[in-house]
Amino acid sequence: MAKRSGVSVDSENINDDSDTPVSKKRSRYMHIDAMPCLSSVNDVEIFLLKVQNKRLFGRLNQNRRIEDELRKKIDNLESHRIKDDALLSLMSAYLYQIQEELVMLMKRVSQTFPSPSHQSISSIETEESILRLCPNMKRNIIDDRLREAFERCTNMIRQIVGINSCIDKKLEQVNSETKSNAFHNERTPPCSSSSFQSFSSESRTEFDEANLLKESNTFHEKPLHLQKCLQELETKNRELSIQNKVLQNEIALSENRLQQACVRVKDLEDETEKLLVREEQTNSRIAEVNAQLRQAASKKSTVGKQLQQQPSTSTIRNGPTDDGSRRGDSNVQRSVAENSEYEALAEQRLKEINTLTEQNKQSQRTIQMLRSKLENLDVDMVKQSPTYRNLEVQFKLHLRNSIQLKTIHGIVMTEQAKVDNNMSLTTEEQRTKKSPVAEQFEQNWRVLKVEEERLIAKQRRIEIDEEYLRMKLRALDGRMQQMPNIMSVAESKLQKAKHEQKLLKLKMSDVQAELNFTREELERLRRLISSSVVVPLSNADDVESTLEKEESLEPGEIDESDEDDEKLKDKTLDEQVVELKKQLRLSKRAIARCHAAMDVYKTKSAENDDITVTTKKLRMENSFLRAHIRRMAKKIGVDRLEFIKLADDMLSKQEVEIALLKTKLENKEGNMSTLYEEIGTTGDALDQALSKNKTLADLISEKDNAMLRMMEKQLATSQQMRSLEGEKKELAEMVRTLERQLQVQDADKEQLLKKLSFVESNLFRVVREGQRVNELIANHRNEYVELQSNLLTSTQTVKKLELSLETTRQDLTKHIELLENAQTEANRFRNTIGQLEKKLRRAYRGAENMKETTVVDLQIREEQIFALKQKVLCALCKLNQLNRVLLKCGHLFCHICIEKLLKQRQRKCPSCMALFSQQDVKNVYI
Repeated sequence: MAKRSGVSVDSENINDDSDTPVSKKRSRYMHIDAMPCLSSVNDVEIFLLKVQNKRLFGRLNQNRRIEDELRKKIDNLESHRIKDDALLSLMSAYLYQIQEELVMLMKRVSQTFPSPSHQSISSIETEESILRLCPNMKRNIIDDRLREAFERCTNMIRQIVGINSCIDKKLEQVNSETKSNAFHNERTPPCSSSSFQSFSSESRTEFDEANLLKESNTFHEKPLHLQKCLQELETKNRELSIQNKVLQNEIALSENRLQQACVRVKDLEDETEKLLVREEQTNSRIAEVNAQLRQAASKKSTVGKQLQQQPSTSTIRNGPTDDGSRRGDSNVQRSVAENSEYEALAEQRLKEINTLTEQNKQSQRTIQMLRSKLENLDVDMVKQSPTYRNLEVQFKLHLRNSIQLKTIHGIVMTEQAKVDNNMSLTTEEQRTKKSPVAEQFEQNWRVLKVEEERLIAKQRRIEIDEEYLRMKLRALDGRMQQMPNIMSVAESKLQKAKHEQKLLKLKMSDVQAELNFTREELERLRRLISSSVVVPLSNADDVESTLEKEESLEPGEIDESDEDDEKLKDKTLDEQVVELKKQLRLSKRAIARCHAAMDVYKTKSAENDDITVTTKKLRMENSFLRAHIRRMAKKIGVDRLEFIKLADDMLSKQEVEIALLKTKLENKEGNMSTLYEEIGTTGDALDQALSKNKTLADLISEKDNAMLRMMEKQLATSQQMRSLEGEKKELAEMVRTLERQLQVQDADKEQLLKKLSFVESNLFRVVREGQRVNELIANHRNEYVELQSNLLTSTQTVKKLELSLETTRQDLTKHIELLENAQTEANRFRNTIGQLEKKLRRAYRGAENMKETTVVDLQIREEQIFALKQKVLCALCKLNQLNRVLLKCGHLFCHICIEKLLKQRQRKCPSCMALFSQQDVKNVYI
């Protein structure tokens, strides 16, 4: 009882509110006011359908809210995707610019200082870039390649440090030589031609030194940037590997869920097969019952014909006939009471069906309102939506980025023109010469280019992995889209089974009505049989002959008499024998009819106990009559001599007997008129029963029509659910279109990469021309100092490149995370739909397995609720809740009662009469 006391009182109010979310764990018991009088299984099913409709309405509201939230999230993800694409395009352009500058600088260094890294630099031109190869590679390969690239960058930095040390040594040698040459020039006088040549050479060296300083400053910053970029790429690759594992786990979970759904679908199919088997069994039983009813109807028709052919019936007023008539009256009263109960149940069912139809109409109206709102959405409203505005902003950002790229390209072209002008100043002799430092720089630049190409390859492979995952997700989406069709087929089968069960129940009710009608007719037959009584025969020897000739005689040849035994003695023997034969034939035929009517109901024990008792009594009466006939035959045989002696007296009395016979004939005619009147009354009663049967048939047809309307409305609701599923499919198509747009953007990116490759080829030409400038630098002493500055700038550029690579990794990871989040949200949306469908199935199963709550339990719950309310309410007013406490005595009251006491200056507690002040009153929250 403790568990049952915790029932929620306002369960209907919770289900009625469409805005409030439906709780997962609901109370198992309904409110007492909602429980009608449930007298049959159909009433229980109708009541459960009402409750399920309320719950489904709440769940539909929840689904709509979830759909709105998912649409908002999808719009946000689209905006983030567009931003990420713009950032990727910018970062790719920036990386290619850094690549080109590194190639230029490394070639210049390789010309000046040869090193063993020449092979790695030469391999840059042959291999593809890392950013291009990344989508074609797997995650593990990308991680390995990034580690190798990082190790190579560290080796290159070490080589650059070694080159710096070599350059320092050579600078010291050059300084010592310059000092010796200066000392020698001070002793020797200057010449005009030599002075002019030295001045021209010094002017050229100063010009070249200025250019080299600029280039070295830019080159020194790039290696540091590259290191940072490499570190960021490593971190991003780790994050990508973690995300890949998470995605694989989610895919495994989704596959497990699909398997579970398939298993449940199989279970539903098994249940439908079981229902079909049950339906076949019920159909076979109904066929048997119909066959029995047909037999009973045929026997009724034969009995009715025989009753019409009989001209009259005889009645006797003895004891056993009175008992049979009383029992027949009681059976008639029972049948009338049963008919009244069935009529009341039919009215209740009609009322409940009308309420269900009204609720379904309301649900259809709400669904149509929502559809009309969706269809009436204007284009202007869509343009004013935040998603459309975000897309416009993102498009403007793309345009700005494209303009910036054009300006950067123009700056690069101007720099190329400047380099060409500088190259034109050099001579052909100086072009042929190469410095070892420039060669080392070229080699280092080639190594860096190879590493960048590997990074590009890894990025491409990452994109391929993303596409593979998308393909898997699409396949899963296809399976999930097929699941609702399978579930709809199973639901349709279940609905058909339920509909057929209801039709079977209606047929059983019709069968019961026909059985009641047959009972009434059998009771009337019993009355007619009880009214027919036999008079004893005059001779026992004639009994067997009469029994043999009964079948040959027709009912029209039989005459009945209403005289007593004393009057029959006055008649002749022949007349007495004929009359007794006729009466015995009538009684035997009535008994045969009763046996034929009783043979139909031999199989049913519980319903036909009264009929079996009546048959036994009729058999006893028949045996009693036969014994009486035999006794009378013996008496007639003893008194035969006395009748012969009195024959003479009889002749004298014939005239008197003729007069008596005339009076008897008149009495017989009166009796026949009364019998005809009784037959008329019985015919009127039969007509009334037939009219009642017609009215019952009309009511049953109305019930059938109402149930068919209900089924049509249920089909309409199922069609509406299918339309909602079509809207969900449209949303999935919208997501697919967005994915196609992303693919188009990827194609645009590939075109941009091709353009950048073309720019790289042009820049290689510029690099070749830069080699000529390096030949000029090899002939001058000040080149070593400038090379040191170039090395410093190159380290800085490497660091900057590393930072840029790290930023690109972060952007890539963010983009991938957003895509994965979108996919996970879509999967969650589908999972929620599947869970709702499962809950619907569970609700149908629970509705079938739910048991009716008894009235006693409900009364106990009402008493418990009333007791709890009394505990919470104030003892004085019994209206408000307890929210004030008296600290001295600890008793609880409401604030209104305490304020009244304080105003009236009654400072005593009403329960214990303890004194208190206003300071002793405190608030309490219960």
